[in-house]
Amino acid sequence: MLGGGFDSNKWQQNQYYVFAGTGASVTITATSAEDVALVVYRSGVQVAVADANTSGTETISGVADNGVVYVVSLVGFGATPGDYQVDLQFTSP
Repeated sequence: MLGGGFDSNKWQQNQYYVFAGTGASVTITATSAEDVALVVYRSGVQVAVADANTSGTETISGVADNGVVYVVSLVGFGATPGDYQVDLQFTSP
């Protein structure tokens, strides 16, 4: 759940997720009625971004190195005041 009506750099429009890589492929998908973006960091360095669509669906795919910790930043751009749902999925084949 994100909070609409705030600038995208405010805490209400951001959530962070941490996962450890296993050496396998991973796909991260965010789906919402509002526009969202995904940013992946490794050791504080941005390694992937998905912010091409304004439809509310973004996807990043790649191999997550074994034992490496990643941070996924979910950024919302909801302009209407009030909470809105975002579904975030991590899948690995």
